[in-house]
Amino acid sequence: MGKAKVYYIKENSLAKKAGINIGDEICSINGKPVEDILDYKFYSTEEKVEILLKTKEGEKKVYIEKDFDEDLGIGFKNPIIDTIKVCKNRCIFCFVDQMPKGLRPSLYVKDDDYRLSFLKGTYITLTNLTLQDKKKIYEMHLSPLYISVHATDIKIRNFLLGVENGLNILECLE
Repeated sequence: MGKAKVYYIKENSLAKKAGINIGDEICSINGKPVEDILDYKFYSTEEKVEILLKTKEGEKKVYIEKDFDEDLGIGFKNPIIDTIKVCKNRCIFCFVDQMPKGLRPSLYVKDDDYRLSFLKGTYITLTNLTLQDKKKIYEMHLSPLYISVHATDIKIRNFLLGVENGLNILECLE
């Protein structure tokens, strides 16, 4: 189940008042599993939330009534909760691949993460999406997403991205 371990709680927050503690793990909100930051943000917007926690003592449920979209006051060590979805492309123009050695490690992360596109405005190619990712984008109505198209001709796009069987970007955008 969940990976959303509570790293901090704001003072006087709804989470603090409900008895959620640092170190508790959020397993689900209103019966929906919390696997990443989008799950947490999307499912915690409701006016009534039931949160299933894994605590040191075992499982515990807390119930919170709040205004729609009111913040619970919970923070996570990793801002997206789980790991960044990395790019598997071999783009001929990839600036990450062209960086000199010896710089800070975070500069060498080749992300192609739709969650960061939605939350932070980073660009994605859509070539690394799983079926589950596509379902989440559709079900949560995630928009805007910032998409690097580069070319609409499939053969040219595949060449630019360094992939053999890339998707038809125009069909995907529809």
